[in-house]
Amino acid sequence: MSRRTFVRTGILLVVIVLLPATACSSRKSAAFRGAVPPSPATSGLPVATPDPSPSGQPAGDGGQPHTGPQSSTGSTTAPVDVQVTLITFHFNTNVLYTPACPYDNELQAHIVVDRATDLTYQFKVNGANMTPEILLHVKAGTTAVRDASGVTALSLTPLHDEVVVRVLGGRTVNAVDDFSVMCIPSAGPVSASPAKAVCPYGTIFSVTVTTGVGPMTSAYKWIFEDNSVVTGTVTFPGMGLQSQTVSVKRILQLGSKGVSAAFQPNEHAKTTTSATATCF
Repeated sequence: MSRRTFVRTGILLVVIVLLPATACSSRKSAAFRGAVPPSPATSGLPVATPDPSPSGQPAGDGGQPHTGPQSSTGSTTAPVDVQVTLITFHFNTNVLYTPACPYDNELQAHIVVDRATDLTYQFKVNGANMTPEILLHVKAGTTAVRDASGVTALSLTPLHDEVVVRVLGGRTVNAVDDFSVMCIPSAGPVSASPAKAVCPYGTIFSVTVTTGVGPMTSAYKWIFEDNSVVTGTVTFPGMGLQSQTVSVKRILQLGSKGVSAAFQPNEHAKTTTSATATCF
């Protein structure tokens, strides 16, 4: 056998061997492509469950507490309920005659809120600001605030007291009190000099009249034991605290049981207690 014949014979043997192997491989490949994967239910493999939560966290009772923004319709969204009352010191009268002058116009208010808040308050008298707007942080309940102004009321003077309360970012409320005030003088005790002597004799009734403001003139009245009266006026020419002495003379006749005198420094003032002079 020649070399060329040997080569041909070898090639032919290789072809014969490879053809069955290729056919077998093709049949196995076709069988794999047409196969259906085994069912997990019948194969014993775990069954996959879809996750309904986008975050991958367990849903339902096993989930973590929700910490995102919450909507609320609670009281924090409602306006603060605020009420204010002015406390009065003029004895339930709309006209006040007082010897305590300059008149101390005390301004006091009670502010009531239903929860803690920031607010301002301001006192006014006859439209003029007595205080600036004062900022406060108040708790739920009642808060008392106060101020005072001196009034020199030489004649009957109307006063319009007001407190204005503003809740920051909320409503504004106010309370007012209207009355009139006038300063009047006061009188000390009446004395009789002499208070006792052999009748007939004359005695002098005297009293000291004082005012805290001026200038002013006041009409006074002496009232005696027989209800007779003597009137007159007393003038205070200066400003501020000042006093004047007012006197009147009375005669005790022989056999008199005595005389007495009381003094009223102003028609709106109280009458003093009487002083008495008698005979031995």
